[in-house]
Amino acid sequence: MMFTSRRSIAFLAPLTLLALAGCGVFEPVGTFFAQGYRNTVSYFNAYYNAERQFSAAEVEILEAERLRVRGVRTATTQSVAIPTTARAKLTAVIDKCSNILAFHSRSSLVDDALLLIGRSYSYLGEHVKAERKFSELLVQFPTSELALEAEIRLGVAISDQGRGEDAQLVLEPAMKKAADTGNDEMQAIALARLARISRDLGQLQQSIAFYARLRAVTGREEIAATALIEEAGVLLDEGKPEEALELVDGIHNVTDDPYFLYQAGLLSSAALSTSGRYAASISRLDLLLNDFRYRDRLGWIRLERARVLEDSADIPAAIEEYRLVDTTYARQEIGARAAFSLGHLYETSNVNYAAAKLSYERAAAVVGTPFAADARKRHQAMSRYFVLQERLRLADSVRTAAHSLASDSLRSESLQQRKDSLDAAYSSIVQDIGEWFYLDLQRRDSSIVWLLRSIAVGKSHAGTARCLFILADLAQVDSSGILERPDLYLRRIVDSFPTTAYAGAARSRLGLTEADSTDPALQLYVHAEEVLLRGEYDSAARSFENVSKIYPASTLSGKSTYAAGWVYEYHLTRLDSALVRYREVVAKYPRTPYALEAQKKLVSITPPSDTLTVPSRMRNDERPAQPPGAKKPGETVEEVPSSQNKGKIE
Repeated sequence: MMFTSRRSIAFLAPLTLLALAGCGVFEPVGTFFAQGYRNTVSYFNAYYNAERQFSAAEVEILEAERLRVRGVRTATTQSVAIPTTARAKLTAVIDKCSNILAFHSRSSLVDDALLLIGRSYSYLGEHVKAERKFSELLVQFPTSELALEAEIRLGVAISDQGRGEDAQLVLEPAMKKAADTGNDEMQAIALARLARISRDLGQLQQSIAFYARLRAVTGREEIAATALIEEAGVLLDEGKPEEALELVDGIHNVTDDPYFLYQAGLLSSAALSTSGRYAASISRLDLLLNDFRYRDRLGWIRLERARVLEDSADIPAAIEEYRLVDTTYARQEIGARAAFSLGHLYETSNVNYAAAKLSYERAAAVVGTPFAADARKRHQAMSRYFVLQERLRLADSVRTAAHSLASDSLRSESLQQRKDSLDAAYSSIVQDIGEWFYLDLQRRDSSIVWLLRSIAVGKSHAGTARCLFILADLAQVDSSGILERPDLYLRRIVDSFPTTAYAGAARSRLGLTEADSTDPALQLYVHAEEVLLRGEYDSAARSFENVSKIYPASTLSGKSTYAAGWVYEYHLTRLDSALVRYREVVAKYPRTPYALEAQKKLVSITPPSDTLTVPSRMRNDERPAQPPGAKKPGETVEEVPSSQNKGKIE
């Protein structure tokens, strides 16, 4: 016992001395442990706060998306930006977690921070950055318990960049790992994305299998119902309406949520309509119309009803239904959709171009819809038609009067020349209308009638070569028996119009030896014309521009530059680019006939930056595609002689 006491005293003595020595030894040691504790608490609190903010932001985003999809908050089905408050929270999450990576790179929360940063970037739409963070986590922490989730979210991020096949290579093995480990939540995420990717890639059977497996795996009612609806939609895409109907009729076994029952009702109606059972399809839609739970969706149900009536060839009833939706929901997306469909019916079935023009104008007035650009293009096409018809009416009246005078004054050479000139002008307008049907409406039958009429009226008109070239294309797919063999039209171009730009292309198609040409730009110009005739307007504009870039001294340079502007203006509706090309014509080719026409364009076109409303821009586009007297690409044009450039463009 004495021994123990002495040892205790001996041990306590140095402690007493150290205590009396103040902070000489204990303060540095205490400071070290205290600082480490504060650092640990600091980065743990930073991650905890970041995780809490991320969860709050995710709840906001998912709720906003749920309301958007269900049509509670917005009148459109277009995607909207994530809430501003959620965006701010996600930005803060990235900052906090980045600080953890920068100042606590050895902490146990680095993999958590990387995952949180990647998910935040995904919600913010910065998918490349998200991909980098998920990849970084997998490289640095391959054995982390978060590796599987990172791998699946990496595949999702790759998919969000439009790289579906690359995403499949990541998601399929990750999905199998999730299945093997019993991680149903991660497996469901992978299956849902794989099903969507397969559908986008046209792998419909594979998509159906993924959706069916997703329904079996998930324990969440909303995901199972969504998978069922999507699977039925893929079955419809695959041309299996009866299977789709059988599947969607089982929605009551999955959920009683009115939203999914509404979606199932629309799908069942579509399946019945696809299989030709139009009366049953209308009955399904009428049930939805009479259900008080869907009063806020009456417009969409009526829109679908109009589509079924259109599919059943009951055009008058479809028009009335579309008009009801168009009027009731004016200046909303649903009304714009009805107006666009109404315009299409007027254009194709009812052949009322005036009504189609007004309908397309209303559809284009609602900005941000997926069909707004197409509606503007169709409106411009209808506007051009009426301009061309007015020009045709005036030309026809003048031509008729001239013919009457010529019949009474056959010896007057000047009157005969005037008559021929008017015939050529009239034929040119008729050709414009034929090309309008061919390029703008893709109405081959009407195009053939007008082009043949142009050839019959103006047999010596330089545009006849172009008409024949188009007819040769149309003859390849014509089943009406109106047209001759394509090679006969090409042969006529070679024989009757050997100096035109189309003669070289005709010889090439016929396998004949190319005629010598003094202008090396000719073939490039002909290629641009062929691209234009195929409706590849972006490529056509670039091809016309290349003529003047590669052969600036060519007699075709001014003509091709003007043609590029014309394509930008009337087919691509890129007025800024059109104005640039027209200014180039005036500046570089002032002595050509195209400079005068370009000057008219510069006066008449309002730059897009000065256009305040869609209707005002449309009124600018109602001007004729080419002013009276302007030559079309491919016609014989005689330039004003100059010291630098003389002769004809043929």
